[in-house]
Amino acid sequence: MQITILSPPLISVHDRNVKQLINPQNIVRILGSGNYSIIFLSDGRQILASRTLKFYERLLPAHFLRIHKAHLVNEYFVATCSPVGTMMLTDGSQVPLARRKVSYFRNRYNTLT
Repeated sequence: MQITILSPPLISVHDRNVKQLINPQNIVRILGSGNYSIIFLSDGRQILASRTLKFYERLLPAHFLRIHKAHLVNEYFVATCSPVGTMMLTDGSQVPLARRKVSYFRNRYNTLT
């Protein structure tokens, strides 16, 4: 009997001239800026990638939420949502919510501060 251990699918990210394989579970959030994205990892590293936020939104699993025009957040790292339109993440960062999505996330997480 052979046991095969499957690892989660990794994504390939080009940071400058170096290709890195990243486990999506380690991505806290992604900040989009034009044709570039900054990927924030759970270990504190940041990776500048030459892909758009829309590219990563289509590539990553459904638990990555587009909460703002420039922000994609891993739902597993959400700590709270405030009524003033910000989302607190477990790494201590605050990310703005789109005005039209504040009530949705307020109802979804129901953890107002």
